[in-house]
Amino acid sequence: MQKYSSTVVLPSCAVNMALLGKLEDYILKTRAEVIQNSGAKTAYELFEVDVADSAGVHTVSRVAEYGFDTFPDDVSVIRMECQWSASSRSLSINIRFENDNADVRIKYEGDGSREFVHGRCAEIREIIDRFKNLNRLYHPSRVIDGLLDLLSSLLLAAGVVLLIGRFSVSFGVPALSSALAIYTYNFIGRLKPYSAFDTVKNHRNEQVSTWFILGFFAFLLWGVLGRFVTKTFLGF
Repeated sequence: MQKYSSTVVLPSCAVNMALLGKLEDYILKTRAEVIQNSGAKTAYELFEVDVADSAGVHTVSRVAEYGFDTFPDDVSVIRMECQWSASSRSLSINIRFENDNADVRIKYEGDGSREFVHGRCAEIREIIDRFKNLNRLYHPSRVIDGLLDLLSSLLLAAGVVLLIGRFSVSFGVPALSSALAIYTYNFIGRLKPYSAFDTVKNHRNEQVSTWFILGFFAFLLWGVLGRFVTKTFLGF
């Protein structure tokens, strides 16, 4: 019998009870179809949802059993797991949402396992797409993140040095502005987790980040216009 497994990175999204409910319905429907098509007697089956925070892990067998409309402010991981096995067939679906990533891992033993796994991963991705956001833009790879940290430090040091010298306006200010832009980008990334869990804290941070972004662009615009006005009309 064929075996195949695959792990797919999921897009950043809003993780709320509505999303978990749709994923639960899809997963249980998929398991039921596998059981029906196999004609085999079930040897083992499991479905559970874990919500992990600083106090521990809350595990339920159905989303509706969680008992709350939102999640704790310190929630760190939400995981959905489905297991089923019979004499010669098995299915495993594991969906995991974390503050800085999200993925789905599916393993299937049965006929056409490769096509089955890829098809189910794509369908789960379609469900996630209805809840996706742009938070992934603030969570680059570790390599890019490291390069941005290095670049911001170099720009900051260069800006300070240039401000002391004769090229303060021409080069010092742009260097410092670029460093500030990178620091702002990193700060907003802390306010916008990859998996935006439905918490009071995240809703508040979303408002703060929106105002922070608007304020930053207003600052840059004022700097550009101010420089243009002083140079054009005041001559310096």
